[in-house]
Amino acid sequence: KVEQLHLLRDSDPPAFEALILNQGDLYGTSNTLSLQVVASDQYSETLEMRTNLCTVPNANDAINVLEPDEYQCDEDINSQPWTNFASNSSVTFPTTEGGVGLQIQLRDFAGNATAIWGRATIIDTVAPQHISLTVGNGSGLINTLNVPVTLAATGADFMKVGTTAGLPQAPWQTFSTSAS
Repeated sequence: KVEQLHLLRDSDPPAFEALILNQGDLYGTSNTLSLQVVASDQYSETLEMRTNLCTVPNANDAINVLEPDEYQCDEDINSQPWTNFASNSSVTFPTTEGGVGLQIQLRDFAGNATAIWGRATIIDTVAPQHISLTVGNGSGLINTLNVPVTLAATGADFMKVGTTAGLPQAPWQTFSTSAS
């Protein structure tokens, strides 16, 4: 005989707290990238997830933060199987160069699914080639701290310019053949 029965209505999907692809770096040098997902659910101890690997045809779109439904995917995320939630894992994209996107969706034990989330990044396994740098007039002598610099490189899309070794504080900027 049951004297009391407590039921709980769970109609809320899990909460995404963070989705980090490639440790948050815009560029990856391999097609296997780290994936970190931080999520919680008020009532479910276990969650499930499904992912979908996609491409981003214009690498600049990865920089401009496309919405996940704008990625070009061979398959719909709804065709992907649900797997046990893993907060830290890796994903391997089929391409070794260019813009890629990851779609991800979570659901709880009650079947409540989140909206599709996504992150895009750029896989770049080929370093720029034929790099040349000319400071000032190329004589090797300068008499001012603000010196024009002429650059050339094949396959360079972005660059950092600065005076500190390793350029730790210099922001990435679009490649240009001149700087100062």
